[in-house]
Formats: sequence, C-alpha cells, structure tokens
Amino acid sequence: MIGADTLKEVVFTRLGKVDPGPGYVHIPEGREAAWFAEMTAEKPFTKYSKGRAIREWRKSASDRNEAFDCRVYAAAALESLKSSGFGLDEEALRIAALVAPGKPDNAAPRKAPMTRSRFMDR
Repeated sequence: MIGADTLKEVVFTRLGKVDPGPGYVHIPEGREAAWFAEMTAEKPFTKYSKGRAIREWRKSASDRNEAFDCRVYAAAALESLKSSGFGLDEEALRIAALVAPGKPDNAAPRKAPMTRSRFMDR
C-alpha cells in the first residue's frame, strides 16, 4: 500500500527543485498558468491532536487540483511497478534496443517456413 500523503509530500518537494537531476520536475514549454495553479492548489498543514503533530493537505473548495492529483497518481503507479520488480533503467535499455540505429524500419518481414504434409507419401 502506498500512502497518498507521503507521495504528495514527495511531489510537492520535487516541485521546488531548481537544478536538473534526480527528482527534478521537467515542465514542457507552453504550460498554461492554470496548470501551475492546479499543481500548487494543495498545501501541507500541520495540526496537533493530543500533543501529536498530524500532517494534512488542504485546499480551498474553489481551487482545482487535478494536475497535482494526476502527478501523485502517476507516482503511485510507478512505485507500484517498482515494488513488482519493474526497473526503469532496464526498461530504458530495452526500448533503446528496439529503436537502435542502423536497422531499417521498412524491412520486409520474413516469410514463415513452409511445412509440407507427408499425407501423400503414404
């Protein structure tokens, strides 16, 4: 099981990374201001109950947060794949091998070998 609050914390922290590298959020050019507003609609808040700090995520009722939720869901899906043995590095190598340069994309497929029946040889 993956904790949504933990993943929200990870995603929110990564939004603040300035230098490219592990965990840096790459944002395509041309993103509209609404997307950025959605990514930052929820804020972490600490409340205390019986002397213990409890971290919560809050947003106003009118704010939209679909972009943030989608990013958190994607992070959850990736963590689930990793826990099942999925390796990003291995997958990247596998995909790179599929599109390796030097292999013509328009090569004709090989014909299946023809197997002849021995029915008439009886």
